[in-house]
Amino acid sequence: MPNQMKLFILLCSAKAVFSKTEILSHKFGDNVVLKPDSRTNPPSSILWRLGQNKVADFDTDFGPDVTYYGDFNGRTTLDKTTGELTITGLRKTDEGVYSVEFNSKRLEKTYTLSVLKPVPKPTIIVSCNDNKISCTLTCNGDTAGAEPVTYWWKVGEGNWEGIGKLLTVAKSDSKLHQKGYKYTCKLNNSVSEKVSDPIGPLFDPKPVPKPTIIVSCNDNKISCTLTCDGDTADAEPVTYWWKVGEGNWEGIGKLLTVARSDSKRHQNGYKYTCKLKNSVSEKDSDPVGQLFGQTSSFVGVGVGVAIPCAAIAILVFVVWRKKTGPPNNTVSRFRKTCGENKEQDNTGRVDQGLGNGENKEQDNTGRVDQGLGNGANKEQENSSRVEQELENGEQTLFISEDKQLLSSISRWRT
Repeated sequence: MPNQMKLFILLCSAKAVFSKTEILSHKFGDNVVLKPDSRTNPPSSILWRLGQNKVADFDTDFGPDVTYYGDFNGRTTLDKTTGELTITGLRKTDEGVYSVEFNSKRLEKTYTLSVLKPVPKPTIIVSCNDNKISCTLTCNGDTAGAEPVTYWWKVGEGNWEGIGKLLTVAKSDSKLHQKGYKYTCKLNNSVSEKVSDPIGPLFDPKPVPKPTIIVSCNDNKISCTLTCDGDTADAEPVTYWWKVGEGNWEGIGKLLTVARSDSKRHQNGYKYTCKLKNSVSEKDSDPVGQLFGQTSSFVGVGVGVAIPCAAIAILVFVVWRKKTGPPNNTVSRFRKTCGENKEQDNTGRVDQGLGNGENKEQDNTGRVDQGLGNGANKEQENSSRVEQELENGEQTLFISEDKQLLSSISRWRT
């Protein structure tokens, strides 16, 4: 017979023998039922062995009773009809290979029983190098009596991987630490599994940057959305905080929406500040606001200088005083320059100072007297002030003609 054929027959025989062995794993305290593979029912005699030691024996020639041996007595039951053996309260000493004889003939099928402790809940022990560039994680637990045990790891919300008892993580590994990933391990044997509590992140994030507030308002400025902006790629996980006015910090989130009608906060001139925060640092933005406030109107005088219309009004009143009254067209042009439709105090002053009629002029004269001080010294002081302003702006004011006055004021505005 060729050697190849002999090897084939040998492998088939080994497979047949192996297929007659049933592998059983049970926890401490469990029950197990060993079922013979035989068509001889009912047998006249039955003998169960663990290795070479007797477990249970029945023979009709010696009576109807079953004899149980050693530690199996009191927790083992033999079915005299089917030959099934039931063992309760399994112990570590119950482990081994079981065989059975029917009518003094051993059956081919055997049973390999393992009695294991459940695995304990593991804990993760972390050991990092001095500069904390890398860390080694150990999935730790007392597995005595629970072996063989396998070790599994999960990073973040990923899949379980049978890596082994140790897991080494470098700070540069796929930037996992930047996402705040946590690590979990699992112990597993054939009868149980337990999962550790997660730990992490392992590496401290970078400090947060100083944030800036980006304001985006709708067209009619009824509401505005504020964004607390900053590059937090290396600083995660980050939380966002907001403070309104002098109020308390609130963890609202990255965006804050403010409506014009919200508690009339815009009327109080409230300003808004945001803060970025992580486990190692926090930074505040510069405040922004008020979001819905009104802007005062100004007119330009000279090059790069802005003064309110009230200052122009005083200048006109000084010239007016010297001339004993401005022409009507000067008043009209002055009103046009400062704007009759502006709802601000400057316009009101011009209207009050340049009203129509003698009563208005008398009132204006009184206001000029009041604004320029009592007596000629006040008037001279104001005239000197005007002349000084004209010299600084390299302007020459000729007050002999109305047209020249308006021309000088126009040049100041530009």
